[in-house]
Amino acid sequence: MGEDVFWAIRGGGRGVWGIVYAWKIKLLKVPETVTACTKTRPGGKRCLAEHLHKWQYVAPQLDPSFHLSVVVGAGSFIGAETYVDDAEEAVSILDREFPELDVEEEECQEMSWIESVLYFSDLPLHNSSISDLTNRYHKDKVYLKLKSDYVRTPIPMDGLEIALDILKKEPHEHVAFYPCGGVMDNISSDAIPFCWDGSSDMEGPPTIK
Repeated sequence: MGEDVFWAIRGGGRGVWGIVYAWKIKLLKVPETVTACTKTRPGGKRCLAEHLHKWQYVAPQLDPSFHLSVVVGAGSFIGAETYVDDAEEAVSILDREFPELDVEEEECQEMSWIESVLYFSDLPLHNSSISDLTNRYHKDKVYLKLKSDYVRTPIPMDGLEIALDILKKEPHEHVAFYPCGGVMDNISSDAIPFCWDGSSDMEGPPTIK
């Protein structure tokens, strides 16, 4: 029937057109407490490339309760993590698996799951509330262009350094990487409307705002 029709019927995730033939809502229990944290690590090209190179091998293999994404821009490496447990345990895992981030416990915040959604949203934290998440009309409009793809094999150091050279010329551009793995490894690829089959370690969309 052709690849396009197959993904349309099955559902291919965001950015892929589809045919809605049923609507089903399944409620899941969310953890009572999660730990959220962002950590900025400025540095030169070599330092940033080394951080990102290691992240490729660490993030997809972390405990399923741990999500560690990164945003790389001109001169900065920002790690954002969410962990389904307390801050002390989250820092302990990061110290063991990714000590280069140098995350301190006081930099982490324990909160409810919905509060973590607000924490990682584009809303200003100092004067926003959870109810603001339901507001579809915001005064501050952000226009951006996204392109998303999957990385099947880790990017070598020289490739990362070339990418950082490009980012240096575009100071308003950044690349965000999201790990695939964890709990996704326990779900069959034909069980979800998500075009990830276990062969990709991460998703990396360059973003231009």
